[in-house]
Amino acid sequence: YPFGMRHDRSTATNHYLYNGKELNTDLGLDWYDYGARWLDVETGRWSAIDPLAEKFDSWSGYHYAVNNPINYIDPNGKSGVAVIEGGKITVTSVIYFYGSGANKNVAVNTAKGIADTWNEPGGKISFEGKSYSIEFKIVGVAVSEKFAEMKANHNSTPLNNFVRIGDGKKLVVSSSSFWKGNSNAGYFTTQDIAKSKTTPAHEMGHGYDWYDASEPDPQHDNTIKGGIPGLMTQRGVPVADKYGYGSQPSGRKTLNPGTRKVLQSDVQNIVNRVTKDGKGTLMLGKVSNIILNENGTEK
Repeated sequence: YPFGMRHDRSTATNHYLYNGKELNTDLGLDWYDYGARWLDVETGRWSAIDPLAEKFDSWSGYHYAVNNPINYIDPNGKSGVAVIEGGKITVTSVIYFYGSGANKNVAVNTAKGIADTWNEPGGKISFEGKSYSIEFKIVGVAVSEKFAEMKANHNSTPLNNFVRIGDGKKLVVSSSSFWKGNSNAGYFTTQDIAKSKTTPAHEMGHGYDWYDASEPDPQHDNTIKGGIPGLMTQRGVPVADKYGYGSQPSGRKTLNPGTRKVLQSDVQNIVNRVTKDGKGTLMLGKVSNIILNENGTEK
């Protein structure tokens, strides 16, 4: 059922069910453990009041996902969480898209484009002296700005990211899509999303705490391999004609962002950013929980 109640009462040993949370059957309560609070799936309500309920007085302090579990989720996790299983590393991220350009299709397709782009190289990466395959999994959810703000106020770790989507006409901090420094927040323009999936994937690279001290601009990597510009190459870099804008003179073209490709070195650099929390959980990115205005400034 939508709020997590099971269709049957089987005795299956897997208790990690709805949203991957553990179902606790002690005393016959059948509540899900979300860490800070317990979720009663029969009523779709939390066991305790929202500690920030006073900031959202139009909603009950006990509701789950604004009473809309079909469109909204309330995951609890770490821009990305990395999990090692066997010879594979899986990097999972959740992006909450809000703003005038955000809707379900845009959220799903943008998230898929980011994942497809980062997964394109395949191959192996090295982590702690061992070789692994790697997969990026990105979940995109379209939410209202008010919901994004509420979620950000609750968030304490970097799986959850908050990205405004708009036409960019009111931007005062940038003329295109951008990521807000070392954080889990950004702004994607509808034009950049429509033109190429590489721009959202590039910005997500910043969300994965991209930093390359060998570059003049540590937030970018202008590596050109076999003439191909890597994903973290910045706009304005001179490139071969086939990777530049068609309107520019031959021999003097600069990067067309849509021609960027994820290089194996790009993926390895992301893995090099992985850190561990006190419990040994592998994490990528920093937490700021910033919500942006239409003009790109912080709320």
